Parts: sequence; C-alpha cells; structure tokens
Amino acid sequence: MQEEAVRTYTHLLSDMEDGKLPEWEGKRAPELAINYWRLHPEATMLDLVRSVRADEAHHSYVNHTFAGMKAEETNPFSPHSHKVP
Repeated sequence: MQEEAVRTYTHLLSDMEDGKLPEWEGKRAPELAINYWRLHPEATMLDLVRSVRADEAHHSYVNHTFAGMKAEETNPFSPHSHKVP
C-alpha cells in the first residue's frame, strides 16, 4: 500500500511542480500539518506533500524489511527511530 501511496504522491508532486494545480501554487500548509510534520512555519502544500511522500516511503521500507525477516530475527530498527539505514 505504501508503495502505491509513494507513486500517487510522486504524481501529485509532478503535477504541482508543473503548474497543473494552480490553486495549490504557493498555498500555505495547514497549521495542524505544519505542527504534525514539524515543517517550517511558512511551509506550503508542496512542502507538506513532500513530507507525506517521504513518510510513506519510510513505511514501505520498514514493512518490506519486516516481511523478509524470519520470526526469530531481531528487529533491526531502533525504538522511536525515524531513520532508515
């Protein structure tokens, strides 16, 4: 699911960057999203979509890692870490 989300957000970003969504051009991200994603105070919708896509890519990587592990293997990720190797 996350892989499809990454593709969808990538297409959205492409459309935004190509000016196909003029109503979003320069539009400020909602305050709630700025706080949740820890974006800079003047973040735009473009910044927000980039952050969401990165998060989905991270989820995809983690899920694929776990899917390829044997039951007895140790979790390779540090608790509360938001970084992938």
